[in-house]
Amino acid sequence: MRTIGDHPDFVRKDRYGILAVGPMDEDVRRQLIRHRIREGGLPLDHLVELGHGRGIGQACDGCGETIATDQRMTVRICSDGWRTVRLHDECFQIWDGERSQIGEREG
Repeated sequence: MRTIGDHPDFVRKDRYGILAVGPMDEDVRRQLIRHRIREGGLPLDHLVELGHGRGIGQACDGCGETIATDQRMTVRICSDGWRTVRLHDECFQIWDGERSQIGEREG
């Protein structure tokens, strides 16, 4: 398995260090979300749900892709700094699983 650093779809950097450009499968999404958790771009703690529904054209904090109006998203708030986190539903599921695994290994 390749790491995100040598995956050909990662050609730009964003505020968390890496941005995927091109098609993104679940494995790439998972690696990117794992990277963002480790780098502090996504919280490790549980988030409080504010709502969910259709996207409004903003970037997903998990994968960096736009959450289009025909896609479902979840909006959460992090109690650490009261930061809002927007995620595709599938990115939320990946984040929730990854943060739990990382927390168990570090805890």
